[in-house]
Amino acid sequence: MEDQAVISEANDFVESVMGSQRMTKVITLLRSVNRKRHASDPCETPDKEQSVKKSKTVVNVKRTLYNTGCDTAKSIDKPTDSNASSTNSLEHLIHYLSADLHMMFSALNERVNQLESGLEQRISNKVAQLLDKWVNSEMARIRKDVNTQLDSFKDNLKDELASELEDINSKIQQMSSQPPPCQ
Repeated sequence: MEDQAVISEANDFVESVMGSQRMTKVITLLRSVNRKRHASDPCETPDKEQSVKKSKTVVNVKRTLYNTGCDTAKSIDKPTDSNASSTNSLEHLIHYLSADLHMMFSALNERVNQLESGLEQRISNKVAQLLDKWVNSEMARIRKDVNTQLDSFKDNLKDELASELEDINSKIQQMSSQPPPCQ
C-alpha cells in the first residue's frame, strides 16, 4: 500500500517537473551534418594537371554556393552576418535556458515545499497516533489501578460494616432476650 503511494508521489513529482518544460528546437549553424565534407580547401589548387579543369569548376561552384572567395584574410577581417546571427541566436538560446532554469527552480522549489509540508503532516500524524496510543494505554493502566484500589476499599468497608452490623444485631438480640426493667 505504501509502495503505491510512494510510486504515485514519485510520478507526481516527475510530472510536475517535466510537465512544465517547453520543447525548443535548437537552430544549428552547420548547413548539413550528414553531408560529406570535401578534403580540399576551395582556395587551394589541385596538384595534378589532369584534374585542374575539374577542380577549378568545383572551386567556382563552391564560391558561388557558399559566397566565399580565396582571400581568407578578407573573410576574417570583416564581420559576417552569420556571426551576428549566431550571436543573436546564442543570446536567444541562453535567454530560453535561463527562463527554463528559473521555471524548473520554481517548480522544484514548489515540489520541495509540498514534500516538506507532506512530511511535516505525516510526522505530526504519526506523533499524534503514538501519543494517543501511549495516553490510552496509560489511562487504561491508571483506570485498572484505581479500580483495584476501589475494589479493595469496598471490600474493607463491607467487612467493617458487616462486623459492625453483627455487633449491633448481637446487642439487639441481647436486649430483646432480657426482661424489661420494672417500674
